[in-house]
Amino acid sequence: MKIKTIPFALFVLSGICLAGMFPGFVRAQAYHKLIRTNTYWDDYHMDPIFCYEYVDRIFFTSDDTIIGGISYTKSRQFTFIQVIQPGPYCPPFVVDTISHSTSVYIREDTIAKKVYFYTEGFDPPDQLLYDFTIIVGDTLNSLYNGNRTLVVTSIADVILNNGEVRKKYSFNNMGDVENYIEGIGGSQGLFNSIIFSFNDRGGYFCIRENGINLWGSDCNYQFVGIPENKTNGFLSVSPNPAKTEVVVKYRLSEIAAGCCIEITDIMGKTLNSIPLTIKEDQKMIPVNHLSQGVYIVTLKNRGKAVQQAKIVVIR
Repeated sequence: MKIKTIPFALFVLSGICLAGMFPGFVRAQAYHKLIRTNTYWDDYHMDPIFCYEYVDRIFFTSDDTIIGGISYTKSRQFTFIQVIQPGPYCPPFVVDTISHSTSVYIREDTIAKKVYFYTEGFDPPDQLLYDFTIIVGDTLNSLYNGNRTLVVTSIADVILNNGEVRKKYSFNNMGDVENYIEGIGGSQGLFNSIIFSFNDRGGYFCIRENGINLWGSDCNYQFVGIPENKTNGFLSVSPNPAKTEVVVKYRLSEIAAGCCIEITDIMGKTLNSIPLTIKEDQKMIPVNHLSQGVYIVTLKNRGKAVQQAKIVVIR
């Protein structure tokens, strides 16, 4: 059988024709999802007087919630803990190891390339958060975004820290230029889109996906590293929070000669070391000399950490 060949020039011309007949046929770009697992947003909002109103590490799980017959994804977050306490909510920070649910419900239509925010009290409650199909001159129509006339002023390519290229959509928001980036979020935070105009009061320290830094230059905030609530039944600290003293209880079978309890700050500095005997299963430890803040209780056996827990000292 004789195979008929097609001249290269004709192939190129065909490609041009296809591109003209079907825009995006040749240059189509893959859509980058916003809601995905293994991605962390270190999201902050500035305080107008002090440092920050909040700083959280946001992530999504694979669990969905049905509201009004519509499936939404609920995010979770780790709270940033300030190392120097008390005082305004300011750096340096570390990240709590225990995540908690947020009150945010969003959904993503990957075909329509839009993200929606569930806003209780709005009619309808399913409001547009991001639209990645709009072009220059279009408006972003959403009650959640303040029902303002938000006009797309420009769309440009931006390069992420890992070299990937994404689309950035810029808007004239009551005289301020706000933007959002595909797969990254809004310039005022992940769930704030472009509703605010407070001179860049929101944003991100860092956005990581599978351990790779995608956005931001401040990715040095580390987890405290305390597996709280995983006491295996042999370590407890009470009261918690505490003002003057705490009682640390443990199983005698888990200790031996040379065992002790160490109190450290969240940066790992040892503040107190209390020896134990094999005849007692609890120890009263004064904390009235400690400043208000978060501390680590470590049960050690022959110099090795057996179990840890967090305590909060209040004044």
